[in-house]
Amino acid sequence: HDAGNLSEAAAAFHAAATLLDEAIEVQQIADAEADGSVSLERATCRLHEALCLLKDGRPEECIAACSDVLQDGVRVVAA
Repeated sequence: HDAGNLSEAAAAFHAAATLLDEAIEVQQIADAEADGSVSLERATCRLHEALCLLKDGRPEECIAACSDVLQDGVRVVAA
C-alpha cells in the first residue's frame, strides 16, 4: 500500500481477509483457534485494506473495513 495501485492493493487485502474468514470457520469447527492468530491476520488484512481505501480517497469504504475489525473484537497492537 506504500506505492502502486491502491485500488488493486485494497482488493487484494480484502480477498485475503475473505480467505481468512473461511479459515476461521474451519478452525472454529475444529476448535483449533485457541491463540486467535488467524483472526489477527484477518484483522491485519482488513486494516491494510482500510489504509489503501483511505489513501485512494474512499473514506466510506475505509470506515466500513475498520468497523468490521472492531465488530470482530480483535485487538491489534501496533509495534
